[in-house]
Amino acid sequence: YSDSEIDDLLLQVPLAAFNGFTSQWQNAGAMNSNTFEASLEASLIESQDLGLSARINFDRTRQEITRVDLPPYRTGSRSAFYIRAGESLGTFYGTRWATGCDELGSGANCGDFQVNDDGYLVYVGAGNSYTDGIAKNLWGTSTDGYDWGMPIEAVDEEGSDFLRMGNTTPDFTLSWSGNLRYKNVGVYALFDWEQGADVYNGTAQWAYREWRHEQVDQVGKEDALKKPVSYYSSLYNVNSTSSHFVEDGSFIKLRELSVRLGLNRDQLGGVANSLGIESASINLIGRNLFTWTDYTGYDPEVGFGSNGNGGAAAIGRIDAHQYPNFRSLTASLELVF
Repeated sequence: YSDSEIDDLLLQVPLAAFNGFTSQWQNAGAMNSNTFEASLEASLIESQDLGLSARINFDRTRQEITRVDLPPYRTGSRSAFYIRAGESLGTFYGTRWATGCDELGSGANCGDFQVNDDGYLVYVGAGNSYTDGIAKNLWGTSTDGYDWGMPIEAVDEEGSDFLRMGNTTPDFTLSWSGNLRYKNVGVYALFDWEQGADVYNGTAQWAYREWRHEQVDQVGKEDALKKPVSYYSSLYNVNSTSSHFVEDGSFIKLRELSVRLGLNRDQLGGVANSLGIESASINLIGRNLFTWTDYTGYDPEVGFGSNGNGGAAAIGRIDAHQYPNFRSLTASLELVF
């Protein structure tokens, strides 16, 4: 367990235009962080011909900015991160789309709204359903300041529409590794599990700009669920931060799988013996072989390591057309003379 109090926290703060630079790194705050780590390793089987061992690692980190020596500000790609006292590093802020009537502010008649198939609260009017857009020719109409069927910006109790959308810090991470040995064959596997970190899918948002994302395609949808391109343009939000693109980046990865075959002098045979080879081993190694995730981008392990995102890609998790982690396959032959 570790608990840290960090003073003179390095922050990339914005500057007024007359300075000639847009931002500057400054010692401008303080932060508290604490981390739990635990590991368990066991040798489960150990004999001459068979061996099996396993290891589990767990960690969880929480951090909070406790002081900022200037007014709260936005930073990072798309100005997605909000820096102020009381917030964690890696907190997304921006436009959050209402999912319940309590997010509309005072005075709204909740009977005039429904939650649509995307999970967003939309105005439908008395006696209508969100599925009536085409049947009753309601798309494009407006009533009481609400556009029919369109997503609505949520507001807090004070009427602000600049709201928290998520955070890039995972709830926890867990890894499991195992070694299996049978005679001269060895197998090693490593799985990584990261739970609860949010990723901002800026790649998807950019595709919404030109209506090129697969979610915009209405082919095959029944008329009751079809939506006009203006619906998706609203979610696009003119490339400003939008909660529609904040996704759960939880994943499990088969990080590494390797197989090793070892051969001694007797098993190699006469040709090898004549060459003076004492032993040989053949290794096959695969890395980043499989990923199990609900994240809709190529890879949930993405991020920027600069641009005010906290200095590390693990904090600045904005998916913006970066290459995903590559899958690699390696083979090697080792000869001992």
